[in-house]
Order: sequence, then structure tokens, then C-alpha cells
Amino acid sequence: METSKITKINEDEFKINEHQGFFVDKPELSKHLKSIKFPVVILDTEFFNRSHDKTEMTNPLYNETNKSLVYIIQYSFARNLKEISLRNNHRAIKSMTIKRKYNDPTYNFYNQYQYMVKSFLNMLIAKNIKTIILAGSSNDKNILKVWINENKALLNNRKSDLFIQDPTTGVYTVNTIDVYDILGGAMSFINKKDNGEIFYDPNNLKKGTMGVETIQLPSLKKFFEYFDEVFNSSKMEDDEDIYGLSMSALNFLSLPNLKYPDFIRWNKDFKKAKIHCYNDVLKTLYLIDFWYEFCYSKQNKYLK
Repeated sequence: METSKITKINEDEFKINEHQGFFVDKPELSKHLKSIKFPVVILDTEFFNRSHDKTEMTNPLYNETNKSLVYIIQYSFARNLKEISLRNNHRAIKSMTIKRKYNDPTYNFYNQYQYMVKSFLNMLIAKNIKTIILAGSSNDKNILKVWINENKALLNNRKSDLFIQDPTTGVYTVNTIDVYDILGGAMSFINKKDNGEIFYDPNNLKKGTMGVETIQLPSLKKFFEYFDEVFNSSKMEDDEDIYGLSMSALNFLSLPNLKYPDFIRWNKDFKKAKIHCYNDVLKTLYLIDFWYEFCYSKQNKYLK
């Protein structure tokens, strides 16, 4: 990705333009990055659950056991931080999805879902993945925990540092890292747009830990909005309503005997959700690359 250059003020402070700038707590950032056990998978999913059902379906796909059902997985492997910094991350993202053709008599959601879940878990175990990196981890972490505990047999006679079993209960947890924890703890931002206007209502954000009257940015979306001038990220602009797209996906994958216009409309939304999910993984990779450069690189590619 083409980037614009940032000006270094001192070891901790940096300027994007006349009005915007940020602070990096390098010891805090380094602490978080060193805690990551490699190899890793950077992951995002799209899912639906009861909240997406606005028609009170008679036979919904979700249930009490599987309250959230994933229909798209986007993921990227990495052996170390430097690999993420050097490679073309656009080409380093893979996907798994539920598929449906029009009027396909063989379509079965649950068969595809179980195959997708087991394939993904087997891949994580076979590649000895030790950490899953997420952006906003609560739902994905819970889903991964359900998946591995429903498929414990996959770990028979196999070692995994990713899935950790409680010796008393036998329940597995998953070793994950949430980039939002790092973003909040290691970076602070001057609350201005490039034109000098307030970037975001400070009453709705946590205060920064460095600088005067700074803020924390709570999401990938806000981070890349703030750094739009740096990343020239127009190709990653994403104004789609993912909640609405997941409502369409629930209908697309649930309802029998779809009418052709509905199939086309919901399939189009499904593809939009896939792009949204891909972009979130890509943004996470760029954020990690950004941190690597500011924490470890002697020739930071983001600096003038």
C-alpha cells in the first residue's frame, strides 16, 4: 500500500500534518508485541444470530448451543512480525465460506458448517498455530471456544499451544490477543481532523495516556479514518452496514425455495460481507505492520 510520510517530533511523539498527531508508548507496545506467541493467525469472521432474525423464522439455523453461526472466515498466517511488514498482505489472506447455489437440491447448511469448522480447526492444529489475533475479540473468542469444545476429538494424540485444556473441567480455552487492547494502551491521538476540526466527541472516547487532551481510538474503522492521509486507504473504505448484510446472509442461507430476485439480492449482500471481512483482516495486518515499524525498525518506512 502506498503511504504518506509522518514527521518524528521526538521518540514518543509524531505529526501527520499541521493538526493531527499521535504518541506511541514504546515500552507498552513492545510488551504487548513480545507477548505474541508465533506462528499466528490473524482472523475475522462474519456471523448471524437471533438478533439478525427480524421475521421470527419457524426453523432458524441458530439455536441455544450455536447462538452465533459463522458464515465467512477470513484469515492470514504469519510466522513473525517482520514477515507481516515485508510481504504483500493483500495476497496473504485466505477465506472459507458457506456456499449456496440457486435451486440447489443438495444444499445443506449444517453439513457445510461442520466441514468448514473442522477444516479450520484441523488447519490451526496442523500448522501449530499458537495465537489467534483478533480485532474486538469477545464474540469470535466465544465462537472458537464452542468450536473446539464440540470437536475435542480433533486434539486426540495431538499437541496444541493454541487450545488450552482446564485439567479439572476438561474445557478448552483459546489463546487470543485483541489488537484493541494494544491500541488503547500503547497509542494516544490528538483529537483533530486534518482541517483542524474535532475528530470525535471526546465524551464518547477514553482519554489518551500520553500528551495533553488526547484520546484513544476504539476501533480499526476509527484508526484508519484518522490515518487516511497516511495510508491513502480509499480501497479499504467500507461504509457497508455489516449488521444489515448479516441479516441478508441469514435469509440467504436459511430460507428454503428462494425466489430468484431474493437469491440475487441476498447473494450480492453476502459478497459485500465477504469484502468487509477481508478488509478487516487487511486493516489488522496494516496496524500490526505499523506497530512493528514504530517499535523495532531502524528505518521506519512511515517516517520522513
